[in-house]
Amino acid sequence: MRDVRSLIGSPSSSALRLALLAGVSVLGMATAEQASAGVVTVTTGTAVTDAAVGNAGTNSITFAGGTLSMGGNATAQSGGNTVGSVTSFVNYGAAVNLTVPNLSGTTGVLTTSGAAGGVLTLTGASTATGGFSITGAQTVNLSGTLGGPVSLGASGSGLTLSGNSSVAGLIGATGSTVSLGANTLTVTNKLALGGTAGGAQTVASTISNTGGGTLAIGNTASIRLTGNSDSTLVSSGGSPSTPTTPAITIASGGTLNLNGSGSVGRAAVSVSSGGTLSVGILGSIATGAIGGLAGAGAVTFQNASGNTLTINTSGQTFTGTVGSATSNTNQNVKVDGTGATNKTQSYVGASTPYAGKTIVTGGATLMVSSLTQIANSVTGSNGGLTVTSSSTLAVGGGTNTLTSAVTGSGTILLSGGTLAVSGAAATNSMIFNSASGSSMSFASASIGGLAGSGAVTATGGLTLNPTASGTSPSFGGSLTNAGSLTLAGGTQTFTSYLSGQTGMTTVNSSATLILSGGGVGGSATVNNGGTLDMTSASSQIGGNVTIAAGGVMTGTGTGTSGNGAIGTIGGSLTNNGTLNAGVAGATNTALNVNGGFTNGAAGILSLMVAAHNPSSPLINVTGTSTLDGKLYLNYAGLSGTPTIGDFYPLIYSSLGYQGDFSSFYASSDGNASGSCTSIATHSSTWKDVWQCGSLYFAELVNGNNLGIKVIAETDIPEPASLALLGAGLLGFGYARRRRQSV
Repeated sequence: MRDVRSLIGSPSSSALRLALLAGVSVLGMATAEQASAGVVTVTTGTAVTDAAVGNAGTNSITFAGGTLSMGGNATAQSGGNTVGSVTSFVNYGAAVNLTVPNLSGTTGVLTTSGAAGGVLTLTGASTATGGFSITGAQTVNLSGTLGGPVSLGASGSGLTLSGNSSVAGLIGATGSTVSLGANTLTVTNKLALGGTAGGAQTVASTISNTGGGTLAIGNTASIRLTGNSDSTLVSSGGSPSTPTTPAITIASGGTLNLNGSGSVGRAAVSVSSGGTLSVGILGSIATGAIGGLAGAGAVTFQNASGNTLTINTSGQTFTGTVGSATSNTNQNVKVDGTGATNKTQSYVGASTPYAGKTIVTGGATLMVSSLTQIANSVTGSNGGLTVTSSSTLAVGGGTNTLTSAVTGSGTILLSGGTLAVSGAAATNSMIFNSASGSSMSFASASIGGLAGSGAVTATGGLTLNPTASGTSPSFGGSLTNAGSLTLAGGTQTFTSYLSGQTGMTTVNSSATLILSGGGVGGSATVNNGGTLDMTSASSQIGGNVTIAAGGVMTGTGTGTSGNGAIGTIGGSLTNNGTLNAGVAGATNTALNVNGGFTNGAAGILSLMVAAHNPSSPLINVTGTSTLDGKLYLNYAGLSGTPTIGDFYPLIYSSLGYQGDFSSFYASSDGNASGSCTSIATHSSTWKDVWQCGSLYFAELVNGNNLGIKVIAETDIPEPASLALLGAGLLGFGYARRRRQSV
C-alpha cells in the first residue's frame, strides 16, 4: 500500500477521502477527517508521529465503521516521547472492533470514547504505563499485560478478561463492570476501588467473578472498596450457598482495604504471609464483608472505632493475625453463615487478639484454637461475645477463661482443654458443650443447658434453661456440684449417672428432665408443671424424690398416659402429683424404690399393665407403702381389654401397707373418664371391689403384695368369703421382682 503524502503534499479533504476509499494507508497527516468506511492499517514497527495525531486535539480520528488494526509490537508515539500528549487515541462506534496488540509507551493516557457496544481488545505485553481510559460505554477485552491502569470512566463501560491478565490499576465510574470469567487478574500497583486515599486511584466498578476466576492483589498493590452500591466483588457462581476456593488473593506486600460498607460479598479472600486485609481508614467507620478468610497474613483495623469485618462463611481456615490488642478499642469480627452450605470459619494459630466484639450468627461455626485469639471479646471491657441461635463458637483447647457477658442462644463448644465461666459471663440462653476430654467449670451460673460428654464442675449452684436456648441439649459426661441443680424450663437430657451432683435437683414449671440411662446423685424435687422422665432401667436418682402437686414423674408421654417411670430411686418416693409406672409391651420392668413410698391425698398413681397375667410388680418398695389419693389402672398396653380372671400385680412393699386409695379408675388411656364405683366393704385381706362399667376389679392385698384381679359380677364375694379371696393371691403366681440396688 502506498503512502500518498509524497504524492499530494499537504492533503485536502477530498484527497484524503479518495485515498481512504481507495484502500490507501494515510500516515503523518495533521488534518482530522471522518472515514465512513475503509481500513487504516498501521503495520509492525510503524510510528504514529506527533504531526499525525499527537497534538491534533480530541476526536482527531473518527471511525463510523470499519476496523483499525495495529501489527505486533507497534509503537504509538508523540514526537520523541511515547504517547506523551495524546488526549484522544481513537473514537470508535458501536459497530467497530479495535485490536491493539503489544501496545508500548511510558507516559500519558490513551483514551477511547464513543457509542455503546464498541469493543477494544488489548493483547500481549502492552507496556504503556500511562494506562488506558474509556470515556464511553465500550468494553475492553484484555489478555496479557498492561503497564498502566485501565480507567472505566462511564456507566456501561467494562473490562473483560479473555485470558490471565495483569494491570497496574483499575479506575472506574459507577455502573462500570470488570468481569474475570475463569481468568486471573493481577493488580500490581497501588490503586483504590470506590474511593481515594493517599492519592490512590478510584474504582467504583462491580467486579464479577461468575466463572471462578481470581483477583490477585500483587506486591505493593492496594485495593480499596468503599461500599458504594457498585463497588462490590461477586464470588464464583454468585451464590452464597456455593463454597469456593478464595477468589481474591493478596500476595506479600499487597493490601485489600474495606472502607465504609465496602464488600467483596461471597468472594473468599486469601491473605498470604506479608499481605494485608485492612478494614477502615482514619476517621471513618467501616462495615466491610468478605466471603471467607484464608491464608497466614494480617487483618488490620484502622484507627476508627466501630469497624466491623463480616466474614460470610465458606469453609476457610485463617492462621494469621487479626487486629491488635492496643491499636483500637473497638475492632469487631462477625462470622455469618446465612445461606451458606459450608458454615465454618476457622481462626487458628494466631496469638494477638483484636480489641473488640466477636459475633457468630446465621448458623455459623467459628473455630478458634483457644479463647486467647478473641481474648478481648470474652474478658475485655470493650469486648463482648454474641453467639446466636443455631450458631457455635468452637474452642479447640488451652486454658480458657470467660468473664465478660455472653449474649445469644447458641452454643459454646469446648473440644479440649479447660474453660472457666464466671457467673457474670454465663448467659441464661447459651448451651455449653463440653466434649470428651475437656473440662468446664461454672461459678453460680445460669446457662441455657449442658451438652457433650466432658467433665463439668459447678460451685454455688447451676441453673439450666433450655427454653431460652430453643434447643433440647443432652449431656453424658460428669458433673461435680454440691450445690443445687435447677432446671428452669425446657428439656434437658442426662445420659450418664451424675454421681457428683450431690445437691438438690429441682425441676420447675415447664421444664422436663429426662434421665435416659443417666441420673443424679442427690435428691430431686419435681414442682408444679415440671416433669421428671426416667426412661431406662439404668436411670437412677441417688436420694429421695418428691413429686409436688402438679408435678409429673413418668417414662415417656404426658399426664397419666404413655410409658411409666423405670429405674431406681435410692431413697424414699413421695407423690403428691402424678406418678406413672409400667411400660407398654414390657413385662419385666419396674420402678425400684430403696425406701418408703407415699402416695398423698392429692397424688395420682397411674400403673400401666402390659400383659393379662404378668409375673412381676410395677413398683418394688423396700420400706412401707402409705396409700391415699387415686389409683389409675391403665390397660393401654394390653392386647385387647381386661379379661375375667386376669391378675395384675402392682406393688411389692417389703414392710407392708398403710391406708388405701380413695378412688379407682380403669381405662385404656389412664384418665378420669374410667371412674369406678366402690361396691364392697374392706377387710384385712382385700382393699375394695370396684365396678367399672361392665367390669369388676378386686383390689387385693396379701402380706407384701398388692394387685388387681378382674372378676365376674357373680364372683363378687359376700363378706364371709372375702378372706378366702384374699388368701387366693398366692395362687395367682404373684412373684416379687427383686429390687435393684443403686
